[in-house]
Amino acid sequence: MYDNAREHVVQSIEENPQTCTRELAQIFDISKSTAHKIMLDAGFHPYSLHTHQGLRGDDFEGRLEYCKWASQQPDGFFQKFFYTDESFF
Repeated sequence: MYDNAREHVVQSIEENPQTCTRELAQIFDISKSTAHKIMLDAGFHPYSLHTHQGLRGDDFEGRLEYCKWASQQPDGFFQKFFYTDESFF
């Protein structure tokens, strides 16, 4: 059963990489965990994109104020901080 399902699941993922494990499980009548295991065994890495923070139109003013404040801080103040502009993690 697993080998037969594996072949079909891998082919389906290659044809449509956006297919989720829930869909694959439903299409091929297997559990989500089996679909997930097949994906991993075949070298695919399923993921779910989550937006944690988005930029808005009024963000520029806040960033400008922060830069003004930051430029007034003493030398070495920011050596203990880590900043990133990434909005997806």
